[in-house]
Amino acid sequence: MGKLIGNPSFKPLAEIPPEHLEEEVDRILDLLAEFRIDVDLEECSPREAYRFLTTEIMDSEIEDPLAPGWWNCFMYALYHPGPDEDEEQQVGTIS
Repeated sequence: MGKLIGNPSFKPLAEIPPEHLEEEVDRILDLLAEFRIDVDLEECSPREAYRFLTTEIMDSEIEDPLAPGWWNCFMYALYHPGPDEDEEQQVGTIS
């Protein structure tokens, strides 16, 4: 995806003061929205959100983001389910 949106560069996480992390995450989300890419970061700390956006999301392959009316959507919880989600997924499965 990074190539598709102009190969943006990101500061290493360690170089960003904690009080500026949310601002940096919002900046990345705004950039992605310009290309009709939405990322749901519910229950994700700013530190983890920045890491997720700048590594996993930027390495993702996506459909043409400029197709009329098309948005690419990502959910942090699908990449990193919590313990509750793991248990819910196992309910009803046959071993």
